[in-house]
Amino acid sequence: MTTLAALLLVAAALVAILYPLWSRVRPGSSRPSDGGLAVAEERYRSALADLQDTELDWENGSLSATDYSALRERYRRRAAETLRELVMRQQLQGIQASEVALEVAEARLPTESRNGAPWAP
Repeated sequence: MTTLAALLLVAAALVAILYPLWSRVRPGSSRPSDGGLAVAEERYRSALADLQDTELDWENGSLSATDYSALRERYRRRAAETLRELVMRQQLQGIQASEVALEVAEARLPTESRNGAPWAP
């Protein structure tokens, strides 16, 4: 009986610890219409954090000059590439939103106006 109670307590503790992690990485947890925008934003933040960590390691003396310059260059390049991708995705999302708005506006026009004939109220 004591063993069963201990196993239940361990299982409850594991669920309590792992639930927040599991709920963050669920498929479909990001906005479905963002087209990877949230993923690109996260990669950009990650690249900046890696760059900041490299700077701190350099300041603390944990990195040699050679390692520091190599890591700094790699993370700067990754951040720049990701930023370019992020800007392109944002622009694409804006274009898509404009196209949808145009289609909605055209759908609301009276039928005669869409066929080229002047619309008279």
